[in-house]
Amino acid sequence: MAVEYFVLSQGLKKIEGVLKPISAQVIFHVDIPNADNAAEKNYRDRVVRMVDPANAGVVSAIPWLADDYAAQQAKLDSGQVFEKSDTVKFTSAELTSAQRRDEIISRANAIEAEVVARLQLELEWAGYHNTA
Repeated sequence: MAVEYFVLSQGLKKIEGVLKPISAQVIFHVDIPNADNAAEKNYRDRVVRMVDPANAGVVSAIPWLADDYAAQQAKLDSGQVFEKSDTVKFTSAELTSAQRRDEIISRANAIEAEVVARLQLELEWAGYHNTA
């Protein structure tokens, strides 16, 4: 699985008179497993029903997603990915761009594990119907 991420903005702080990035507001798109839960319902279908019960299309927190990344919007609408917003706090205001990117990637890997584990647990029996 993989996580795509979109940086919305960086948080800045004035340090010794100079603005420096100290955080980033990031939207992560986490791949959802194409597998069935205990009720024999696909997790992707359950995710769509959870985030878009009216079937009106998933509204992304990324304002430009539908226009600039139509394929990614389609993945959101179909439940292939789940959107998670997070603020990544950098370990130092002196990091280079590459180091800040590495810290975002590190957070992406942690987010992926957290989101998938939580959704699989939360939706484990979603859709179960007992006829007995």
